[in-house]
Amino acid sequence: MADVASSSESGKSYKKPNLPDTETVAVEVPGSVTAVGEETIPQKDVAAARAPETGSYSGKGADFSRARRQGRDIAGSLIRTYEGGGPFIKEVSVYEWGGQYGFYEKFLNDAFKYKDLHGKPTEHVPFFSYIPQYSQMKPNQFAYYLWLRDEIRARRFPLADLSYLLLLVYEIINLGDASDNEKDADLLCSLWSSYRTLYPILDKYLSEWCVDYCLIHSVPMPAFFRPTVPAVAAKSSLKEFYFESVYVENGEDVSAFADCIVSSASDYVPEKSRYLSDDPELMARFKTIFRDCVSEMIRRRIGAFSADEERETVVKRDAYSGSLCSYSVKKRLTVTVRTPFRSQDVRKQFTEILRYCENTARKSKGIRSRLTVEIPDQLSELIRSSPSSRTEGDSYLAKYDAPRTGFSVEGAVKIERESWENADRLTVPDEQTEDTALFAPALTGQSPQAASSVADVYDGRTDREEDENPFRVLKRENPSCRDLLVRLIEDGSTSFSDLCRAAGSFPDSAAEIINDVFYDSFGDVILDRAGDDYVLLDCYLDDVESLMRSADSEAGE
Repeated sequence: MADVASSSESGKSYKKPNLPDTETVAVEVPGSVTAVGEETIPQKDVAAARAPETGSYSGKGADFSRARRQGRDIAGSLIRTYEGGGPFIKEVSVYEWGGQYGFYEKFLNDAFKYKDLHGKPTEHVPFFSYIPQYSQMKPNQFAYYLWLRDEIRARRFPLADLSYLLLLVYEIINLGDASDNEKDADLLCSLWSSYRTLYPILDKYLSEWCVDYCLIHSVPMPAFFRPTVPAVAAKSSLKEFYFESVYVENGEDVSAFADCIVSSASDYVPEKSRYLSDDPELMARFKTIFRDCVSEMIRRRIGAFSADEERETVVKRDAYSGSLCSYSVKKRLTVTVRTPFRSQDVRKQFTEILRYCENTARKSKGIRSRLTVEIPDQLSELIRSSPSSRTEGDSYLAKYDAPRTGFSVEGAVKIERESWENADRLTVPDEQTEDTALFAPALTGQSPQAASSVADVYDGRTDREEDENPFRVLKRENPSCRDLLVRLIEDGSTSFSDLCRAAGSFPDSAAEIINDVFYDSFGDVILDRAGDDYVLLDCYLDDVESLMRSADSEAGE
């Protein structure tokens, strides 16, 4: 305040500073860029030639932005409406954006100017920009971009910084009305599939922008991209577009469609299953069983594919959100979808089906089921009818069926003689050991009685030390988790989550610790998620109780 008073007393008047000039200015393109010998297209001419009529909207940009923030639906004039032609997307309406902004008209001008230029082989030059544009590149960077673009157009994919790739994506988007859209959709997906492993963030961007491009220009997703669709569909807010791109009718391979359901329409993650992740053959059998199930569900129109599960929804979306895009290119989309995949009930149904498929795959290999499943009889019977659900034991045991021939005395004598010969080779003479040791376990220090104890036998092994009892391991390493498991066994009326909360523990963390310890002994987990809780698997209840009693008795508890 003293400074203000002295200023006033000195008679000096406050002078308003000059405001910066906020009008659009032209940014010079690097020397080598302008040396191509082409004339620069005036921005105002491009905008006038490309900007469509805005229909009923006649406000200024500020009014348009304010209306957006207030949630009012403002769109320009309708460009066209067309039917989707597939099972899920029924109708698409494309509207002009409805507002105006001048941020990227220079980029649009440059995109038209450089779209037909070709480059020459050159060494890689690093380039980084949050919103890459031609005017930001140095001459050697622009030269590398031209060569890189030629290579990608030829379906060769050399070293490329993310900013180079985004620049090419922005170029394709902004030149959409003046290019071969089917060819450029193919180019977008080729770039995406080739560099997505190196730059995972491409999934976030292109899972939305490719949908917008294909819907605006009414072109299909390229066929070669089908195997990649299940991995990226979950990233998109319009998953039905990807589901439709891999959907096939009966008699065709539904593998990609089934994989889409696993990744985008269920809460089941096969890779988190210990058995499936460790056994590629079992994982393949599981996928085959689920594929057969989906194929039959589609053919019979049952479950999620029945007419009762379909819901019609209208989705409104701003095209190319987050991209560098001229206002004359940006659009509003209204998409009518008829789909079962937005229902939580359907999501739960597919989750249960997948769990049952894992149980069935495990059973077919002679492994005990471990997942608690709630599934309609109609669907469980459908899954069991899959050829891949057939238990391997059936064909294995068939080898031991008695031969369908008449009785032979000579054959019986031969079998008996061979049996005694085998017995002589496998047994130890009486003079070398006690008679009682003939049938003892081969492992030193074990008696038949000890070997038959549930507490001493895990996964077919009898050489475990005393502290290998899972309850003893838990007592030594994490006593609180051991107490939680004991209370869960002894008090069947209290949920595991409630016991954890009362003890100040997190259910997920406690269940993971317990499962890890028991997996080392059983080769499987004993606690399975059931909604927001965990339950002790019935198939292991008796074994776990025996282990608990054994550990208590040995400790004198």
